[in-house]
Amino acid sequence: PPGGAALAEPELFDLPRPAAAIALGRLDDEPGFDVAVAAGTELVLLQGRDRRLTSSERSRLTVGAPRIDRVAFAEELLALAVGRVARRCPQLIALTSSGRVQLVSRHDAPDWEVSPTGLELAIADRGDVRLFAASLSSLARQDLVLAQGDSTLVVANLLQTPNEIRKLGRRSLLEEVRSSASVVQALALRLNGDALQDLVVLTADDPRPKLYLSAPITTFRVNSCLLY
Repeated sequence: PPGGAALAEPELFDLPRPAAAIALGRLDDEPGFDVAVAAGTELVLLQGRDRRLTSSERSRLTVGAPRIDRVAFAEELLALAVGRVARRCPQLIALTSSGRVQLVSRHDAPDWEVSPTGLELAIADRGDVRLFAASLSSLARQDLVLAQGDSTLVVANLLQTPNEIRKLGRRSLLEEVRSSASVVQALALRLNGDALQDLVVLTADDPRPKLYLSAPITTFRVNSCLLY
């Protein structure tokens, strides 16, 4: 159709349980964006593809059905996120009801692989959990942010090598930011001149956002005014 995806008929997919979380990102080596849905103890993964919505009807009829994979977990899934928390390529991050953080990926592999991280987060309210990845430190990996309905905001980093741990210095691998009231929402935005993201947090007791500015571990200055 001339309007593209905005006017196209949506595709409907059946889930085994109501969806608790959804994440979008490039989870394999294909160019399309994939969709991951947490439905109970099952993770449903829909591989992205070009539906050719702006092409002719004849061309759209050649588009096949999407690949749908299902990965079973031993525990209920509470939240999903996509980020570069353990590798330089994006991975799916799954948080289970017991607080375990696991990584799901299919880069350079035919099937989805689930890898435990050893990280367990305290879950205060299973019905109000938000998980996302953000670049809050100068490390090569993104940080993992867990915002809950209580007054705790957890920031964790899944460091993989001793060199990265040494670069971190005395900064904790797992930090808790205590707010004065329950956390309503948290976002990662760039609010200053460095290349890192900062946290904007909304709490139930104050309509004004709270800002947590990150800072690089090391800095250097580039003088671009030299004459060559």
